[in-house]
Amino acid sequence: MQIRVIYIAAIAIVAFFVGLFANRIPGFLDSGEAGVGVAYATSTTICGNTAWEISTGTSKGVCIAKDSTTDQCKDDEGNEASVDCDLNGGQGACGTVAGSGSCKLSETQPPAKK
Repeated sequence: MQIRVIYIAAIAIVAFFVGLFANRIPGFLDSGEAGVGVAYATSTTICGNTAWEISTGTSKGVCIAKDSTTDQCKDDEGNEASVDCDLNGGQGACGTVAGSGSCKLSETQPPAKK
């Protein structure tokens, strides 16, 4: 009985830390809500003072840091979107958008740097 309690506690601790850090790790999957009951593979990327939101537009796929300046959301059905932070003087711009993928300015922008 004591081993079972320790095992359940260990699982709870791991789940807590995964949930805590999931949105803090660049390129980690960030599933946002898009309508009732539908979670899209979505990521928000900040380039300079500009926040971009990219998504596969489907409930499948992953969002990753493709390289040091490009983030990408992609599934295995050809739906994808990317944002490149090297463009527009470091403020970023949409890269590849295909299928039901989307790339847009985020509704929530970071505070301007002083």
